Amino acid sequence: MLDNLFLYSRAWRHGLIHPLYVPSELRQVRAFLSQGDLSAAINELLTRARLGSNSAAATLDYICLRQPSLPLVEYELTEKLCRAAANRSYPYAQYVVACREYQQGNYKSYARWLHRAARRNFPPAISDLGRAVLEASSNRAHGFLAKRCFRRALMRGHLLSVLYFLRACKEGKFSGGTSILGHLAFPLALLCITPICRLRPFSAGVFSHPFGLQRPLFASL
Repeated sequence: MLDNLFLYSRAWRHGLIHPLYVPSELRQVRAFLSQGDLSAAINELLTRARLGSNSAAATLDYICLRQPSLPLVEYELTEKLCRAAANRSYPYAQYVVACREYQQGNYKSYARWLHRAARRNFPPAISDLGRAVLEASSNRAHGFLAKRCFRRALMRGHLLSVLYFLRACKEGKFSGGTSILGHLAFPLALLCITPICRLRPFSAGVFSHPFGLQRPLFASL
């Protein structure tokens, strides 16, 4: 277990610049990415996805979404495989489809797929519902709903929800004097969560899509 933790942390030294959720059953893919071998990881994912693996289809299409210029990758095929997995109610694939719809400006479709993934208890989707609610409005009812989303995601292991909640507190999105809590606790939470993120870059607990920002997953190919 510890060996895997230190192995996976090497991914940061091999070009990874943003956490990427890779389900635990895709251990070989995690190993390839930790070694900086993105081509081998993609080949492994494509092979598994063609054989019907939902987790491989979702992971592959998310990489393609964040890296739009990968050589020798059939983007239409990867999107098709991911949508098929999403239609089979696999929550990670539903989340990836939501991310893609958002990027393409299809916000109604984005909301529909995000809700589907959240109903299937995918922690990043639950947390992103909270973020979306706060962006839409900061009234009391929406603030209460956002808190429920962040709490629900955290109960399922999504550590980034703590940061999203405390950042919203800092920005005055919640009533009741939570601004002071945000200013005091956010730096401490960031200090605690950062090393976990470094050790577990492929965990769903530190994974979230940077909506509205065009950030690649890898510094170099």
